[in-house]
Amino acid sequence: MEGAGPGPGRRRGRTITLLAAAAVAVLAVAGAAVLVLPTRPGRIPVHVLPVGQNINSATAIAVDGPHVWVASETDRWGGSVTELDASDGRWVRTLSGARYGIHSPTAIAADGAHLWVANGSGSVTELDASDGGWVRTRRPWLVLIQGMGLDRSAWGPVLRKLRRHFRLVLVDNRGSGRSGLPATSLDVAGMAADVVAVLDEAGIRRAHVMGASLGGMVAQELAVDHRERVDALVLVSTTPGWPFAYPMPAASLRLIAAAGSMTREVALRRHVENALSVRGGELQPSLADRLVELQRSRPVAPGAWRAQAAAGARYVGLLRQTRIRARTLVLQGAADTVVDPRNGRLLAGRIPGAQLVVFPDLGHLLFWQEPDSFADVVTTFLLASTEINKSSPAAAPGTTGRGRRVRPRHVSDDQRQARG
Repeated sequence: MEGAGPGPGRRRGRTITLLAAAAVAVLAVAGAAVLVLPTRPGRIPVHVLPVGQNINSATAIAVDGPHVWVASETDRWGGSVTELDASDGRWVRTLSGARYGIHSPTAIAADGAHLWVANGSGSVTELDASDGGWVRTRRPWLVLIQGMGLDRSAWGPVLRKLRRHFRLVLVDNRGSGRSGLPATSLDVAGMAADVVAVLDEAGIRRAHVMGASLGGMVAQELAVDHRERVDALVLVSTTPGWPFAYPMPAASLRLIAAAGSMTREVALRRHVENALSVRGGELQPSLADRLVELQRSRPVAPGAWRAQAAAGARYVGLLRQTRIRARTLVLQGAADTVVDPRNGRLLAGRIPGAQLVVFPDLGHLLFWQEPDSFADVVTTFLLASTEINKSSPAAAPGTTGRGRRVRPRHVSDDQRQARG
């Protein structure tokens, strides 16, 4: 994990959020008034303030002594915060989102001299309530879950770009990196519980989640069974699981069957080359060399590969993906020979409002083959604030809702060397 999570016990923030929800409900009904709730619980509302400037699309409200702060979503600025005088409803000022980094606000909290605005992307903007000056914007959390036989270091090619926009939580699955194997058999639900335990330990209530291959199955479990912990979801080169999924491609099945007769070095290289398959077979030898060297330097625990493979093979997704409510992006390489590429379309079709981006010439480890394009698509999607069941051009280049197959504009025909 990188960085420290927020401290425990944010009761004041939760209380303000509950008040905001009640106030917004009245706004939706009244349409022309803002209800100001009293600061002491158990009392009826004190009075109603007339709608002032730029608060006709209010999404949250906070009351802090004589001040009323109303967060709104606006077409002009993307978002704004308006201050009202609680005594007479007088408009005081409006802070524009373009200047202060506020976009699609979902919640607001005030505490004396400080004002916090939760943005739709998951970031939090802190303002100085006395003069409206910008203090800082905290980057949203992003959890990264790797696939079979790989630890957190396998995200290396995309970390530099992702760190610019997110606070990262790098998870080692059981048997990989610094995580040991459990005494009992491994399963995807247990791996999802491990991720929740990591978030709890770090004090992180919600985060964006991205999982690749086996990690994508774990990410699906999180979004279904722990939906309150997942802001937005990115599924990479993964499958919805049995029984309603396409099976592993024949090339990988043949490789697994033959691996027992190979030396460890030969089997490792063959698996790496298979994961880096590309359309037309023009594999970059230097890229395979780098990934082989990485796996040599970070061996998995004895029996881990077999345990993780069994967990993935036993994963039964049924049609549970229809219960996912997180905003979802599915990324798939069309030349993938580890996971049947058609599973990307299945996932995007089952998850409400999901968007699918297909990299036409890339294989299973597309974040190694096109790290810059991959990071750009993921960042654009996660930083966009889009309501579920609505496609958005800002979500990812060339993306449409309900899993339409597209070619990302960022992907070039000449593959670029991945950075470590």
